[in-house]
Amino acid sequence: MTGFAARFGLEGRAALVTGAGRGIGRACTLALAQAGAEVWLMARTRSEIDAAAAEIRASGGKAHALAATACLISSEFVTSQRSPCWTSSSTTPAATSRSPSSR
Repeated sequence: MTGFAARFGLEGRAALVTGAGRGIGRACTLALAQAGAEVWLMARTRSEIDAAAAEIRASGGKAHALAATACLISSEFVTSQRSPCWTSSSTTPAATSRSPSSR
C-alpha cells in the first residue's frame, strides 16, 4: 500500500458514503475502498453508484450500491409535513423511493 491507503488502513471496516455517485462523494468512496474499507455507496442515481461500485470491484475492493435518499429531518419539518422525506401515503417521515423528478 502506498499514499493514503498506507497511512489510513481500513481493512475489516465498513463505510457508508452518501452522494457517492459523483464529485466529492465518489472521490471519498474510491479513497476509502483503496484504504481497504468495504464501502456502501448511496445516492439517488442508481447508474452513477453502480458505475462507481463496479470500478471498486474491478480493482479488488468490496462495494455495494444502494439507491436511496438520506434524510435528516427536524421535528418542525415532521409536524409541518414540509420535509423532503415526507410521503403523502404514510403518517411518518421516511426515506422514499421517489424519483428526483417527482419532487
